[in-house]
Amino acid sequence: MTMPLKRRLIAMLWPSFVCAGIFSAFLFAFIDPLLLSDSLGVEVSPRLAGYSITFLVLWALGALSTLFGIAILKTPKNDGERKP
Repeated sequence: MTMPLKRRLIAMLWPSFVCAGIFSAFLFAFIDPLLLSDSLGVEVSPRLAGYSITFLVLWALGALSTLFGIAILKTPKNDGERKP
């Protein structure tokens, strides 16, 4: 039995959303987004833009990580083992 596409997307995006929120809160507890943008050579005027861009990048990285984990866990239906 397979899960519907909507449930699979939620199962992939929700954990990465939570992790992105935690990591961005942890990151910006120690680093100011304006200082980070200056060190990277990117011009971001308001701090909110720095927070938003970093959150979205972390969310995308988390989603890719979750997608990779799901792809690894998929097993073929016939893996060569015979059932008694």
